[in-house]
Amino acid sequence: MKIARAELYYAITLTADDDSNVVFGTHSQWAGYSDPEKLTEFRKARLVYPTYVMLWEGLGEPYCIVHDADEATIFLLAGGHALVEKTLAEQLFSELLKPEASFRDGVAGFKSSTMFPKSAFKRAPSPKVRMQVLKRDNRRCRICGRRPDDHTDLELHVHHIRPWSKGGVTDIANLITLCHTCHKGLEPHEDYTLFDYLTPDATNTQEAKLNGFLKEVANYRKVGVFPSA
Repeated sequence: MKIARAELYYAITLTADDDSNVVFGTHSQWAGYSDPEKLTEFRKARLVYPTYVMLWEGLGEPYCIVHDADEATIFLLAGGHALVEKTLAEQLFSELLKPEASFRDGVAGFKSSTMFPKSAFKRAPSPKVRMQVLKRDNRRCRICGRRPDDHTDLELHVHHIRPWSKGGVTDIANLITLCHTCHKGLEPHEDYTLFDYLTPDATNTQEAKLNGFLKEVANYRKVGVFPSA
């Protein structure tokens, strides 16, 4: 489909997580602080040019271009990525494009506060969240690789990579398993390179991202945005 290079769009993504929660995402920009002390932000949707699709193409992720109501209906049914023409997007998604209080998600992303579970805003991980992190990390320290099965003196801690005091949430994407020795010896204690330990091997990163995205789109198509009759 041919599109005017100077035309402006919103980059919108519709997916769903494994718990059937619909996730609405946009390319966003800073719009102020919601909590200056913790540096949590307001984020609002940002307009983009058509060349934005090069990002999705580089990842091999499918997308569509939306200019009218019929194309918007297809997008709402199918989910995934879309460039939605500015005026149409502001008509259809006006509430969702407004600034929202947001928290950092993982190493570089942002997520609306409404998309986190309530447990994410409590400093101590719940037993359920702690076990999710331990299982993901194979019950090993992510730095030294030791585990209690092999070392009876070992104590595993669940550590906030982005500190709680600086807006880090108690969410699995911001938590990592460390043994008591590595945790105590962290220098600096605020070490964002720990996110690298949660990233798949570089040779599989793009494939992993694509497979993860396609799974989330498949989840969305099971749920959809239109309630069942």
